[in-house]
Amino acid sequence: FGAVGKRLRAPADYALATRRLLERLAAQNVRYVELTLAAGVVLWKAQEFAPIFEAVREAACGSAVEVRWILDAVRQFGVEQAMRVAELAAERTDQGVVAYGIGGSEVRRGRDARGGSRSLRGSAPLVVCADPPTIDWRWRSVPVLELPNAGGTLELKADPHGPIDLDALPATVTIRNRQGGERLRPRRGGPRRTLKSLLQESHLPVGERARLPLVFSGATLLAVGSLWLDESIQITPGAAHRGRLIHSPRERNGAS
Repeated sequence: FGAVGKRLRAPADYALATRRLLERLAAQNVRYVELTLAAGVVLWKAQEFAPIFEAVREAACGSAVEVRWILDAVRQFGVEQAMRVAELAAERTDQGVVAYGIGGSEVRRGRDARGGSRSLRGSAPLVVCADPPTIDWRWRSVPVLELPNAGGTLELKADPHGPIDLDALPATVTIRNRQGGERLRPRRGGPRRTLKSLLQESHLPVGERARLPLVFSGATLLAVGSLWLDESIQITPGAAHRGRLIHSPRERNGAS
């Protein structure tokens, strides 16, 4: 690990390693992976983290494998650096970062203030996964919702030609991002589909998938941004009030 890490100097080096890894995973029919990026080592090498992270994300967007990221701190590099990695992870939850890890040496010998030795023992490498934020949306009184983490806006607009039966939509719904395992029935009378399979078929870039707002009523997934609706809120011939969901992602780096 150390020998390879020292040879990763430029963002292009990290991108090349990412592409090669994902090519091997795709050849093994892997469809989803959570990759650990040693952000603590990047900081230790005095490299700028942002362009490296952008390079590996861009490399991952060209893969058939759906990628999420775990930013890893190094235990023996100290608390301040571990906190900086945690901040980097928190800043990028809308860019596919799903966890924060602490790895490194678990036993290190040192000298205490009296000249004796002390043993610094850690537990097994820790991964902390925060629950995604949820928002209760009362869409009748607040038709345009500001989404957190630079997610843009979600608007429910009355539309006589819209695909949503507003009378079937609960007055308060819950908005959150993906956690995995979500399903809905996008075609009336058709099978329930996993959101993962729908996204893979859509070829939507991974970075955009992570920013999609999901609309729930309890445990039922009702809508995925502006892309798919569950049959439970789709219009029927007798629908009197119709509407349309409009997700407007906030521009990032000059792109939507």
